[in-house]
Amino acid sequence: MLLAAWLLQACNGGGSSPEEAPVVSEYERLRAEASLRADEVAALVSPSPCTQSSQCASLVLAPQLPPCFFNIRYDYSLVSPTAAAASAAASAFNALSAQAYAIQPPGNTTGSCSENVDLTPLACVAGQCVRQFVVEGPPVSGPQPEGIWIAGPLQIFISLVNAVWVVDTGATTPTVYTGSLTADGANLTGSLSRLVGATATVADLVATISNMPTPSITLETLEGGVNTPTRLDATPNFFSASSLGQLAGTYDLSTGERIVLEPTGAVRSADAGCSLTGGFDAAWSDRNVYQLGVVFGPAPCKNPGAFIEGILAPLPGGGQFLAAKRLAPNVAAVGISRVN
Repeated sequence: MLLAAWLLQACNGGGSSPEEAPVVSEYERLRAEASLRADEVAALVSPSPCTQSSQCASLVLAPQLPPCFFNIRYDYSLVSPTAAAASAAASAFNALSAQAYAIQPPGNTTGSCSENVDLTPLACVAGQCVRQFVVEGPPVSGPQPEGIWIAGPLQIFISLVNAVWVVDTGATTPTVYTGSLTADGANLTGSLSRLVGATATVADLVATISNMPTPSITLETLEGGVNTPTRLDATPNFFSASSLGQLAGTYDLSTGERIVLEPTGAVRSADAGCSLTGGFDAAWSDRNVYQLGVVFGPAPCKNPGAFIEGILAPLPGGGQFLAAKRLAPNVAAVGISRVN
């Protein structure tokens, strides 16, 4: 376990007399939960696949353990199937570590600390994200699909690295598509995971993109979706400065929970006695879109241990793009509605 040494330190060596069962403090409990999230991150991060260096990034885990506040870094591919889950687990780890540090028992541990951080740029080399100096090719020409696109009840978010979330707001059962797209000039294709509640199928997406006369995507095929072809128009406020306060408020989940998003990016449960870890953040400061990752605690939470990730964004006219899915204990689409 990644945090085994830290827990031993926290417990003064981890020993206990055979006559007495060890008492687990709140500090130790938080560190133990953080250890589980750290193990999840290590299992979920993957340096592949990638086709360009913009698809590579680093996750930073901050244990906040004195006297040396060393961080743990993982280089990974943003378009790997488990990238979003790894990011959510990292957010949960950092939140738990911050809570543990706030109540850490006093100690006399001292030391001299020195940390080396590899500043070599991340690059995509032979389909792997590695730290290496490379010369990039010319920028991709033609219409770019990044943004939020809407046609009636169908809403699509496409990220900088062509990760895609589709939500059908008109469906009676929460319906979400996730995956990645391949862009070949004006042609967009992808094989997506379609979740209708807890039922998962594979859905092919075929579309074309155009900048004339205004940016739009024509959806030719989306298996299980609305009637096609459908023209989706770009929302004009996507490429603007992020501000977490735009999403602050109370939200109901179709799985029965009620959560509160704070302007700081923190998320808490509105259900009495239920604790959760995680939060929401802006992936890019100049994009008006936000990532959500929360893990619910034990009972009395309505779904103990539920691990939910999603994408949130404000839309013109006061609406919102809200798409989420549960990754544990089982995978399912999750509906979100704003209460206030």
